[in-house]
Amino acid sequence: MQKQRHKKYEQVCGCPYTSVGGELATQDKKVRLKTRDLIDRHVKYLTSTIADAILAGVAEPGDPEVKSKLVHAFVVGLYCAPRFIMT
Repeated sequence: MQKQRHKKYEQVCGCPYTSVGGELATQDKKVRLKTRDLIDRHVKYLTSTIADAILAGVAEPGDPEVKSKLVHAFVVGLYCAPRFIMT
């Protein structure tokens, strides 16, 4: 599928961290731990940002960590979307 997308959109769709992490995480402990670390850092950053937005009254109340995990999953999902959906 990636070869077809590359031919059609002239780019490889997807996040390299997610792709490598997903493919190698079960085979290599160092890759698995680093992938987890990168995801955790991104979620921590988003959690802080969302918490600030809630305190400022520009985001709906709720658990910032839950919201950040949803945002992270959404963003990672966009990496795999065809280019025409993202533009």
